[in-house]
Amino acid sequence: MNDKCYDIKIKYFSDYPYSIAFGGKEIQSNQYCSTLNGVFDISYLDYFDRAALDDVDIVHFFGHSGVLYSYAKHLKAKHPKIKIVWSPTFYTTRFLAYYITAAIASKFPFQNIFRDMRGMSRLVDAVIVNSYPERDQLALLFHANRDKTKVVFNAVEDSFVKKKCTEGKELKPLISGDYILSVGFFDERKNTTGLLKGFLGSDASKSGKLVLVGSSRFSNQHFASEFDKILYNNPDSIIDYGYLNRDSEALQSLYKYAKFHALVSFLETPGISNIEALFHGKNILVGDCAPVRTCFADYATYCSPNSIQSISKNIDKCFHSNLIGGDIILDFALGNFSLSSVSDKVATIYRGIFTDG
Repeated sequence: MNDKCYDIKIKYFSDYPYSIAFGGKEIQSNQYCSTLNGVFDISYLDYFDRAALDDVDIVHFFGHSGVLYSYAKHLKAKHPKIKIVWSPTFYTTRFLAYYITAAIASKFPFQNIFRDMRGMSRLVDAVIVNSYPERDQLALLFHANRDKTKVVFNAVEDSFVKKKCTEGKELKPLISGDYILSVGFFDERKNTTGLLKGFLGSDASKSGKLVLVGSSRFSNQHFASEFDKILYNNPDSIIDYGYLNRDSEALQSLYKYAKFHALVSFLETPGISNIEALFHGKNILVGDCAPVRTCFADYATYCSPNSIQSISKNIDKCFHSNLIGGDIILDFALGNFSLSSVSDKVATIYRGIFTDG
C-alpha cells in the first residue's frame, strides 16, 4: 500500500442506524468523516454493496454491541489485510459488578457481551476512547491492550460559536427571563427525571425556567411516563423545546442566553452538549463521574446524580453565584476540545496502525 495519507481508504460502521439512535458517537463519527475526508478517502459502509470492502484499508467501528464482534471476525476472515479501529464508547459506574461478571462470563461456552468485548479487544488494531478512565476500564474488564488504546477527547467544530445569524443580525433570545438549558436525549442514563425533580426542588425554579432540547429515548416505560407527567404538570417552568439541529440558529440562541447548562447524567464521557456549552462561555453543571472530572477538572460544577438534594443545591449554586465564565471558559474549550486538534490525533492513529506493528 502506498504510504501517502490520501491513499488510505476508510469505511465507517455504527452499531445502530442513525434513524434509531443518534447521539454522541454518531456526532463523533460525522465529525471525523467530514473533517478528515480531505486527508483520507472516508465514507460510510454500504450494507448492500458486495464490493464495498474492495481496496479498503481501515474499517472503523463505532459502538460496543455484541454484533460488532461477529462482523469484525467475518471481516478479518474474508479481508485479513484490512485494519480495524474501534471506538467502543463504553464506561460503567458499576465497575466491581462488571469486573466479577466479566471474569465469570469469560468462562461460559456461549456468546455474551463480555466474551464479545474481550474478543473484540484482541482482534482490533487500535482502540479510540474519549477519556483515560475509559481506557483503564477496557484494560481491566476486557484486557484491551493499553498501547493500542488511544485517548482522544470529544470535540466540537472550531466555528461552532456563531455570533450572528445568516442575515447578519444578532441572535435574539427565544425564552423570556432567566433559564437553565439542558441539551441531550431524555432517558435514564442522562438522569432527565432527576434533573426535573432537582430543578423543581430548587430556589431557581421560583424565578427561572428549565429548557430541554432533545428527544425522548427512555427504555423503561415507568420513567417515560414519569417524565411526561412532570412536563404536563409544570408547563410554565419546564419547557420541552424538542430536538434541534446542532447548526440551527435556535440552538445557538438558547446556548447564548442561558444562565448555565445542566447535564446531571449518571455517566458521560464527557458529553458533546457539555462541550458545546463551554464553547459558548457557559458554566456547566454535571453529574459526578470519573471521565467528566478528568476532562473538565475545575471548569465544571459537580453534583451527585443519585441525590435530588445535591442536584437542587448545585442548581441554585450555578443560578445565583457569579462563577467563572465567559472568555476564560471559552479559552479552556478551545485549548482542549477543538476538533482541528482532535482530528489530527485521529489521523495519526490511522497512519500509525500501518507502521506500529
